[in-house]
Amino acid sequence: MTRLERTARGGLIDEAALLAAIQSGHVAAAGLDSFAAEPMTAGHPFHGEPRITLSPHIGGVTADAYVKMGVGAARNALAVLNG
Repeated sequence: MTRLERTARGGLIDEAALLAAIQSGHVAAAGLDSFAAEPMTAGHPFHGEPRITLSPHIGGVTADAYVKMGVGAARNALAVLNG
């Protein structure tokens, strides 16, 4: 069996196929933080599936990520200004 973890963009995975693979046992479990449609609405097929762990789309919300984004933005701005 396979375990799936994703911290990316919603829509990269066929959600219906993932649900079918989990229910059939081909995939053991999945942890997802982004979905094809956000915000996820009540009654989504993943709700109540015990082998799917859902979290809000906050994978990049860390102090280190903010510092790296700021440094990257500053470097890009300097690169443009320096030609």
